[in-house]
Amino acid sequence: MRQYKSQLYKVSLTIISISSYIIIKLYIIIYNEVIDMVTLSTGLVIAGAYADKLRRTLFAQLSDKVKSGELDSKEVARAAAEVNQLLFNILVEDLKIEKGDVVRIRIDYDVKDGEIKWDLSTLSVEAFKRLEDEKVAEVVKKRVEELSK
Repeated sequence: MRQYKSQLYKVSLTIISISSYIIIKLYIIIYNEVIDMVTLSTGLVIAGAYADKLRRTLFAQLSDKVKSGELDSKEVARAAAEVNQLLFNILVEDLKIEKGDVVRIRIDYDVKDGEIKWDLSTLSVEAFKRLEDEKVAEVVKKRVEELSK
């Protein structure tokens, strides 16, 4: 019975993979374009440096396309500035994130006809607030004292 379930699982995965492949191929045939979405992720970064990290990550991901002439470096800078402005509004104005807090930004984008297009529906912002040093030190001291008793 266990072997049967394992084989059934493998067949199901194969069918799903084939179905996904067929859907992508049909999209390419119908719209005559290749789906080339890439995800940009800043990793965990201090909020005061998110804009620079996002820009550097985008340039690193697209360096081959810039070197080959497929994409202009000014377009990369423009796209980074576009999403950084949106993120500034979200992080600073709406969420009141401070420079010492930590964030992680993820967003998908596509490069088409020499232009970077952001898929804003995939924008993900994770924010982590920094605690005051005094508060952390007080809690640590309290727990250490409890352990020493």
